[in-house]
Amino acid sequence: MAGKYLKRFLHWVVGKMLAVLPLSIFEILSAFCWRISKYIDPGAYWLGLSRRDIGHEVLGLGKQQTDAAAIGGFLEILLDWRMTAVSPANRDWPGLREFAVDLHREIVRLHREYPGCPVVISPLHYVSQYVNIHVCDLVRQLMQLKTLVVVSAVPYGAYGDDNSLVPNLKVFHTYADGARTTLGINFFRSLKKDGVAVLFADVTPFSLARAPMETVSVSSFGRPARIHNGVFRLGAPLHAKLLPFYLSIDSGRFTGVVFEPVELDAPEAPQQVATLIDQAILANYRQWLQAGFPAMYWFAPAK
Repeated sequence: MAGKYLKRFLHWVVGKMLAVLPLSIFEILSAFCWRISKYIDPGAYWLGLSRRDIGHEVLGLGKQQTDAAAIGGFLEILLDWRMTAVSPANRDWPGLREFAVDLHREIVRLHREYPGCPVVISPLHYVSQYVNIHVCDLVRQLMQLKTLVVVSAVPYGAYGDDNSLVPNLKVFHTYADGARTTLGINFFRSLKKDGVAVLFADVTPFSLARAPMETVSVSSFGRPARIHNGVFRLGAPLHAKLLPFYLSIDSGRFTGVVFEPVELDAPEAPQQVATLIDQAILANYRQWLQAGFPAMYWFAPAK
């Protein structure tokens, strides 16, 4: 118990230190951390090499993307630390609010053009999961919702008390054994009630090996692959639209790409999502959080 509180305290201290640094140096700091990890944490160093080499050897990406991918894991950690060490009011980083406004505008358009059809906001795993969650919270504010439901595969309390870190988001954890049987029902009810909810549709099946979920067959990078089926099974009865997006950060400023919405009740919806996942990986592999594992979408622990 004491070790857990000490770990949280150290996270808080590091976060406060990072909070005073300009975001423009975070990529430089990430590169430094990765290089010294060779002597302190060889596993983290070799994961960086794996991210780099898979991008080059498997996906055929250029040197600029693959070299930058080596530091992506450390960039995520540093951004998470900073994000979770400050209050929500002090998380308005360059570009995030502007992107949230664009995302909100698209949701309003979908609700106007397809009345009664809810929208599943789907951040793809790029840059930092907590930064993605903050963008969704900004959208919640713009929609004037009291709460917003988020399905997350991150264990509760990774950086402290989630209830205080994201007080206006109701998070359903896929690793919470007691809640897994009701997660789908609660998500369905919330989506129907609020007209919007958040789910990361690009989770790699192998990453949930401890809590395998139903998958569906697709093609990814020209090879047979599988992605999770939950969002299609839950969204189709409501004729919901999936709105995928991914973030990037360059020189301390965030930008993002919002894809065209996917009709979750369409037979071709799974392949459409898989194609968008491929496009995002090719465009921003260097900051893809799930890079570094050769299984990608070509392996699922259970179908």
